[in-house]
Amino acid sequence: MFSAISDIIYLAVPTVLILVSFISAVSARIVDISDIKFSLLDSFLGVALGAGTFFIVRVIYNLLRKKEGLGEGDVLFMIPVGVYFGFWGTLLCIIISSFFGGLFGLILSVIKRKKNRYLLYHSYSSEFCLTFY
Repeated sequence: MFSAISDIIYLAVPTVLILVSFISAVSARIVDISDIKFSLLDSFLGVALGAGTFFIVRVIYNLLRKKEGLGEGDVLFMIPVGVYFGFWGTLLCIIISSFFGGLFGLILSVIKRKKNRYLLYHSYSSEFCLTFY
């Protein structure tokens, strides 16, 4: 939640908040040791899906548009998400948060026509926090 607030205000996610989130996610997975092999594999696949997909999208967007679309913090933010939610949970979070992000972007583009251009830039972490709840 703190990383989303920081991302909304400053358009940056502090690395220390991502590190704390990662440690919390790993601790939560370790406590749930009912099926530790499946949990570790599922966490690894969740990180690969989340951070890997966001990294690829970030690189391709940078190559095509010559500007930053997804920030590095958004890619790093997916590491604790993948660890905690696993593969299928991360996939569901990406789908739902993309819907919220598109809806929020649509609202901002309507507001942008009436106000200033800065409003079009928004953080993706806020949509993820909305998805978690």
